[in-house]
This record gives sequence, C-alpha cells and structure tokens, in this order.
Amino acid sequence: MSERWSPGWLVEGHFISFEDPVERVTRYAFIKRREFADYEYTWPESIAPGETSGPHTIGYLEPTVNLRQCFQIVFGVKGEAWIYVNLPVDVARHGLPKIPKPTAAVREVAFYTQHMSPFDQPSWVTEHFLIRPITTFIALTAYNPTGIAVTPRIRFLVNKLELELLGYEKEGELHPAEPRYEEVLDKLHRRVIPHRPLSLMPVRAPAEA
Repeated sequence: MSERWSPGWLVEGHFISFEDPVERVTRYAFIKRREFADYEYTWPESIAPGETSGPHTIGYLEPTVNLRQCFQIVFGVKGEAWIYVNLPVDVARHGLPKIPKPTAAVREVAFYTQHMSPFDQPSWVTEHFLIRPITTFIALTAYNPTGIAVTPRIRFLVNKLELELLGYEKEGELHPAEPRYEEVLDKLHRRVIPHRPLSLMPVRAPAEA
C-alpha cells in the first residue's frame, strides 16, 4: 500500500455508519474533512527471546472529540515480533471462535508480522477504526519468537476524519439529527444511497456450531 490516497481510504463526501454499543443504536455520518498523519512508535522495552510484552496503549492515537471524529488507521511492523491487537484496550481481536485469543500453549493465532504488513508499506489487513468513546484507544502486545532480543517498531498511517452526524436508527426507528437530514437518513438506512458500515467492535461467534 502506498502513503498516497488510495481507494481504501475514506475521503470527503463518503457516507459511513457504525454500531454504537453504548447507546445501542446505529449512527450514520457524512465525512466533511480529512487529513493524513504518520506516527512511528518504538516499543518501550527490549523483548527477550520467547517473552511477551504488553499490552501497551498507544496514547498518541486517541481521538479527542466524541463521535464527530474518526481515525482510520493501518500499521506496519519492523522487527521479528508477533503483534497482537486489543481494541477496545480490554478486548483481544482477530481470533477464531474456537480460539479467540493466543495462549501460552497456542500463540499462532490473531497476530501480525512484518511480512504481513511491512513498516514502509503497511497492509490493509491491519485496518482499524477509532471513534471516541466507543473505541478510544488501540493497544498492542508483542511476542518474540526468535532466539535474540528484539525491539519492534510500529508505523501508523492515520486518516483523520471529521464527521457530520446525520442521525441514528434504534429498534427500526430513524432519528435524524436535523429535519434536513430526514430524507438522506432514510435512503442510507434502506441502502438506496451507498455507504460504508465500519467494524468498530469484534465479530464474535459461539465456540460451537
């Protein structure tokens, strides 16, 4: 992936929706403005062979405006470490129903490596969204599978988005933020106008079929 704006990035004029588990509603929004940011994070400690470090919360990535600001992020890895994601910070992500997160016995699940997403060319496989107060922070854990100490570096490419909230849907009923949004909110809800639903929270399923 290039740092240039590409089809994967959300831009001005796009419509989005996202589930708000706090209020138990689906919110709809319009992207008014966007700006690019690039942040490089160095792991705060050297990780010994076979050891785990973290989770460490990446505090500088915190959105500071409730619901009206969204950070679309991807990240790349430098160093032979396995990187695990917690988002929100107390929730392990990217596991499978039968093994939702890594354990001491089975570490080979839900991790990213520099080969999957290189530091200089982060992959879309690492895409995540931060919207305060739903997913305010992202936290990472690193495991060292090698025979020497490593200090990983993580490069975050950040698409900072300013949102105009159009309204929300709750239990099948639409609530426009303003009367002028009533028509567009109805069309978004009925999928007449295309929009992108964002995955903020984990996709969960029972361990047994």
